[in-house]
Amino acid sequence: MKTTVLRSKILRLARVFALLLACTTLLLGGRAGVARWRRSKLGAQDLAYVPRGFRRRIVAIGDLHGDLNHAVRTLRNIEVINEHNHWIGKSTILVQTGDIVDRGKDTIALYHFFETLRSQAAEVGGQVVSLMGNHEMMNAMGDWRYVTKEDIESFGGERNRRRAMSSRGWIGQNWLANYTFTARVQYNLDFKGHAASPYLNDSLEDCLSDPIDGQERRCQRQIKARLSDHAPQRPLGIWRGPDKQTLFSSPDAETTEEEHRLDPFAGVAASFVHGGIHPEWAAKPNAVGEINKLGHSLLEKSISGPLASPLSLPRNASPEERALWEEKGPLWYRGFALDEDETEMCARAAETMRSLGVRRLIMGHTPQFEGIKSRCAGQVILIDTGISSAYGGALAALEIMYTLTPARDAPRPLGPDGQETPPPVPKPGEKRKWAERELVSVWTVGKRTQIIARKERTLHLPAI
Repeated sequence: MKTTVLRSKILRLARVFALLLACTTLLLGGRAGVARWRRSKLGAQDLAYVPRGFRRRIVAIGDLHGDLNHAVRTLRNIEVINEHNHWIGKSTILVQTGDIVDRGKDTIALYHFFETLRSQAAEVGGQVVSLMGNHEMMNAMGDWRYVTKEDIESFGGERNRRRAMSSRGWIGQNWLANYTFTARVQYNLDFKGHAASPYLNDSLEDCLSDPIDGQERRCQRQIKARLSDHAPQRPLGIWRGPDKQTLFSSPDAETTEEEHRLDPFAGVAASFVHGGIHPEWAAKPNAVGEINKLGHSLLEKSISGPLASPLSLPRNASPEERALWEEKGPLWYRGFALDEDETEMCARAAETMRSLGVRRLIMGHTPQFEGIKSRCAGQVILIDTGISSAYGGALAALEIMYTLTPARDAPRPLGPDGQETPPPVPKPGEKRKWAERELVSVWTVGKRTQIIARKERTLHLPAI
């Protein structure tokens, strides 16, 4: 009897010692220890169905007007570059909405700076999206009213500057290769935690290196494998369309109620442009692609052949290209910034967003010297803050932080070891619950980060 009791006590002590040893191992192993413990409790099949969270960070900066120092300070503050001006944004998408040139002296330095960032970002899965502004086009057309003497001298004279901005010059070629006129950026690029949408590519990681060189080698092969010539085409990651100019755009961007039902991510995107997209332009078929196609055609005509006379469009510009340059065109439109009737303006903004299939309209062009301005409850965001020392405005940039987190209705039941049991393997087509969160924030040098918009919802997505 005494032997049995003693044996029982020894076994209990052994269990306690084993438990203490396991806890010590977990503590010393940190996350790696936890991961090893999870692998010991979950089979390989179960682990394949444990969903992972998704995070997308988009940063936007407005007009820079020849001021490298202020551009660098702003991007350091929002943690896209470090003190050595090297990219630290990882998979961040950085959008610059145009007007790099004029009013300052750092045109050459700014273009080299952004090309370096473009290369560094691509190496780690990030992306630099560059838009043309009205001042880039003015320079392309020979309108140098706002060019400074110091800027001309940095090129070694007017002749060298004109040559650099021609179709055979390094800036002109850069414009044609890497700059677009508007961009529709989808938040959930490369999210692979569901099988909800026939429009989403499930293997886009290889496309996150180079939007131009990588197109033919990687992205187009994936696209052709997934879509027929007549299939609906949604943004499929870092991809340029058949016109080679349409970045992050859909050939038919309008989002219908049926598409929202079939694709819960329809419209989960933001529109970026220099001036503003008037509802009349947004309503055009394939609006984003059409704007970019016309813009690049006008740009190529402007920097090729004989230089245009100051203040004039190329003589061979088409009526559609001329309309792009008018007051309601995407490079010049200021209605979303200046119209005082908030109700009427927000109604126009809603119309534009419906046509483009986006949540937010983000633009530069019209300076907001006190800082980034939000209208229509954060649906219209004006990001030109007069960063250049020529204006003396706020050094501010915009951040959109989008996350998808696996959600659960209640804690899982505990197993014999006192830990939660793994989730059951979902059946084909079974819905999984996700928490979607979008935070839109302003990062201003010398000030606290300010949240200007927030959107949260719960999604029920079919498991893969």
